[in-house]
Parts: sequence; structure tokens; C-alpha cells
Amino acid sequence: QLDANSGIHRFLKAGDADDLCTLTVSANGATTIATADSDGAAGHLTLHADGNVKLKTPNNGTVYFMNGANNTFEYAHSDGNYSTFKMYERGGETNDDYFQLSVSEHGLTEMSTEDDSGSNSADIVINAGGDIKLQAATGSFKLYKGGTAMGTLMNPVVAAMIFK
Repeated sequence: QLDANSGIHRFLKAGDADDLCTLTVSANGATTIATADSDGAAGHLTLHADGNVKLKTPNNGTVYFMNGANNTFEYAHSDGNYSTFKMYERGGETNDDYFQLSVSEHGLTEMSTEDDSGSNSADIVINAGGDIKLQAATGSFKLYKGGTAMGTLMNPVVAAMIFK
């Protein structure tokens, strides 16, 4: 069903005009697919592809996953520069406290956290149901505090650890 005045396409459940899906195209081609359930919040949207599901953004694009008006996580990229996954605290309650994973040239990967309060509470805790394994091709682990090199740990499996 097409609303000639608004340009909104409405897809209705047979015999029920209150359970529906709409497709709205507005200025600049911005498009919204929305569902409505007259009895509650069961108007789910399922993509069932007989192949891959592809989300394509332009260079320097971002894909946002939201909880209402709040970002819960996002994937951003800049062609030839970086790819970043960012997850916000507590289901997107704020957009200034987050965990971030970034990958740039040569596979350089950075894992970071941000606590905007300045209380240095954005810890990273690893709880493994098994071993925690760190493997460096060079065999050295470099230690930093606040961006300042504190030392290098060589041969970490040897009982007598050597700091240089």
C-alpha cells in the first residue's frame, strides 16, 4: 500500500492494519524500514538471506548499532587508514565511556578503553576459562606506563625474568 501524500510504502499483515512494516524514503534518499506491533514490542525485523548479508558504506563510513537513541556499538573505517570497532558502556547509556579495537596498516592492532570521568577506571579484565596465551613473533614484550616505555620482558617462560 503506497501513501500518495507521504510516499511511505506500508506492508500490512493480512486482515490486521495495525501490525505492519513501512518503507520510507525521504530527502537525499535517506531510507527507513520500520515495524509496528499493535500488541507490544514483537514487531521484529529478520533478514534471512540465501547468501551473504552485506552492509556497504562509503569510504570513511560508520555502521551504528543503537538502543533507542543511544549507540551501543559501531564499526567505522577509513579506506587506506583504519578499521575500528567501538562498544559503549552499559548498552550505550553514554557515548563517552567505551572499549575500542582498531586495526591499521600491517595489521597493527590496538585495544583501548576510555573513561571520560578521568578516574582511570577503564580497566581491562581478562577472565579465561583456560590459559591466557600471549605469543609475540619477536619473543619480546614491551611494557609501557602512560605511553612511556618502562622496559622489555624477554623469554617470559624462563623462571628468571630479565628486564632490559
